[in-house]
Amino acid sequence: MSVVKLKLKQTLDDAVREIHRQFAEAESSEKKSHRCRLRVGYLLHALKKRVEAGEEGVNASWWDWYESKFVRSRRDASRCMALVKADDPEIAAEEERARNREAQRRHRTLTDVSQGNDDELQPDDEEEDEEPFTPLPAPDLVDKALELVHRMNSYQRRRFFAALKEAYREDIETDD
Repeated sequence: MSVVKLKLKQTLDDAVREIHRQFAEAESSEKKSHRCRLRVGYLLHALKKRVEAGEEGVNASWWDWYESKFVRSRRDASRCMALVKADDPEIAAEEERARNREAQRRHRTLTDVSQGNDDELQPDDEEEDEEPFTPLPAPDLVDKALELVHRMNSYQRRRFFAALKEAYREDIETDD
């Protein structure tokens, strides 16, 4: 079992940034994801104790505080925290990965995506000369994106807008 070392004199904001980094690293590499999710679980448990002890204010609710600081779902955070409560967190993380792989396999079988039956997604032969049509995102996707932006703190919003501007610079400049 791996040991996670926690910084005891870390500010809440530093701990929040660390958890964001760990969540990002967890997503970037499936091989390392279970270790990162375990680390997130340990860090969240430590933060929960601090928030509940009143470090963020007398009336601070853990989940209200969590939702004001993170865009990751409460469900995902709960799952990370549950991993570290297990008798053997490493085995619990591997079991979680196995369940996720099986659920994804079932989903692919049900949607038949893995079988290559996506004929309706292919462009018609007669339209090859035209630029491919890209439909606008469904309104619910835009609403979800706006909700996530709304849940960000000011630091996160500044970083997000800067990254968005950089990523879509050409689109923004041609619209003017």
